[in-house]
Amino acid sequence: MYNGSEVTCYDELRLTKRNFHDLCTMLRMKCGLKDSIYVTVEEKVAMFLLVVGHGIKMRVLRGTYKRSLETISRHFSNVLAAILSLTGEFIKLPDPSIEPPDDYKWKWFGNALGALDGCHVDVSVVAADEGRYRNRKQDVTTNMPGVVDWNMKFLYVLPGWEGSASDSRVLRDAMRNDRQDAFVIPHGKYYLVDAGYTNGPGFLAPFISTRYHLKEWVSSQQQPQTDKELYNLRHSRARNVVERTFGLWKKKWAILRIQSFFDIKDQIRIINACCVLHDFAKDRQHMMDDLLLQEVDVDLENLEHEAVDDTDLITSVQVTNEWTNCRQQLSQDMYAEYLLRHAELEMAYMAEGTGTGKRTYVTWDDEMDAALLEVLVHHHNMGDHSQNGWKAHVYSAAIKNVKRKCNKDIAKNNILGRLRTSDNQFEIINKILSQSGFGWDWVNNKLSIDSDDVWTKYLEANKKEKALASYKTKVVKHWEAISTIYSKDHADGEDAKTGVETAADLE
Repeated sequence: MYNGSEVTCYDELRLTKRNFHDLCTMLRMKCGLKDSIYVTVEEKVAMFLLVVGHGIKMRVLRGTYKRSLETISRHFSNVLAAILSLTGEFIKLPDPSIEPPDDYKWKWFGNALGALDGCHVDVSVVAADEGRYRNRKQDVTTNMPGVVDWNMKFLYVLPGWEGSASDSRVLRDAMRNDRQDAFVIPHGKYYLVDAGYTNGPGFLAPFISTRYHLKEWVSSQQQPQTDKELYNLRHSRARNVVERTFGLWKKKWAILRIQSFFDIKDQIRIINACCVLHDFAKDRQHMMDDLLLQEVDVDLENLEHEAVDDTDLITSVQVTNEWTNCRQQLSQDMYAEYLLRHAELEMAYMAEGTGTGKRTYVTWDDEMDAALLEVLVHHHNMGDHSQNGWKAHVYSAAIKNVKRKCNKDIAKNNILGRLRTSDNQFEIINKILSQSGFGWDWVNNKLSIDSDDVWTKYLEANKKEKALASYKTKVVKHWEAISTIYSKDHADGEDAKTGVETAADLE
C-alpha cells in the first residue's frame, strides 16, 4: 500500500506516501518506536491506520498480514501510545499574539483565535453504562468539546464525557483551574461559538432569534436587512470552520463513525490519536483532503440544525454588559461599512451608465471568453468544480485573468451570467450530438450535419425548443473548453438499469 500509487496509499492509509513515511520517521526518532524481528515500523503503522481509517477488525488483519491476534493487538497498542505522545506537539493552544489569516471571513474578528463547538462521537460501552452515554438523540456517544483554529487544526479536545452530559458541564470541566491540561483563553481573545453558548468573555456568539446558519441564507436568497442579520451571516461563515473540521475528521477516520470493539478507555485514546493524525496531515496533504472536504460541504448543506431554546444555553460563560456592548458595537460597525460600500457601488454604476441611473452590464467577447475558460478548465482539472459549483477562489482567479489579459473589469455576478449562457449552449449542443447524423466541425467550430433532412427531422421532433433553429450555423469557438467543464455536470441516465437489465448484463 505505502509502496504503491499515491492514490492507493491515501485511500487505504488516509495519508499520502510522503506523509506516511514522515510519520513513521517521526515515530521512530521522537517516540522510540522500533522494528521488531519480524515486523517493521512501517507495517505496524499501516496496520494501525487500516483499523482507525476503515474500522477494520483485527481478525481481518490477521488474514492479511499473517500475524497472530496477540501480535497485531500489541503493535496496535504500541503505535497508539506513540502517536498519543505527540499530542503536545500538534494539539496545543495558540500563541495569543498570532494574527488571523488574510481571509475576508475573519476580517471582522481580529481577536478571534478560532472556533469552538461540541461534537458527539459514537462509542461502544457495556450495557450497564449505555444510559449514561445516550445523548438526546438516543445515540451512544461521548460528548467532546473541540476547539479549532482558522486553518482547521485542533487546538484543544476533551473526549470521554458521556453523551448525556450537557455541553455546559463538559466545557466547565475543560476550563477547571486544577486540570493539568486546561482550556485557557487569553485576556482580550475569544473563540466563535454557536447560539447554544451565552455571549461572554472569551466566547463570541451570534444573536439569537435571528437568521444564522448558512443554509437559511442560501434558501432565502435574501441580503441582510439589519445589523444583526449581517453580523450573524459573517459569524456563521467564519465559525463554519469548526463544523468542516469535525466533518473532515470523521470522514477520514471511519472508526469515529462506527461501533468499536475496543473498551471505552481505548476508544477515548483512539479519538485523541485521530485528532493528532488530523493535525499532522492537515497542512501536508490539503489537495488530497480537498476531495473529502467537498463531500463534507455537501453533507453540511443538507444538515438540519436544531433550534436552540433557553434550556439548551451553555451557561458556563458569564454574561457581562461589556461583552454584550462589544458585540452590539461590532455588528453596527459591520453594517455601517456594508451600507457605505453598497452606496459607493450604486454611485459607480450610475456614473458608468447612460444617465438614467441604470446599471451597466459586461459585453463579452471571444478574448474574454478565452481568458475566463482558461481559468475554469485549469481549476476543473484541479478538482475545484463540484456538484455545488465552483470554489470561491476560482472566481477570484477568473476575475484577475480577464483583467490581466483583456483589461476588462468583471465581477462574480458577470461570471455567473456567462456560465448560464455556456451551460445552456452545452445542454443544447450535447443533446444534438447524441443523435445519429450529427458531429462537430472542429475547423469551423460548429455542428456538422449529414443532410438538411436530418436537421429538419430533428427540429420537427423538438418543436418546443424555440432557440434551436439558430444552432444549425451557430459558431461556438470554445466548445472544447465548454464541454470539458460541463460534461460531467449533466444527468443523462446512461447507467440507470433495472435489476433484470443488470442481471442480463452479467449473463
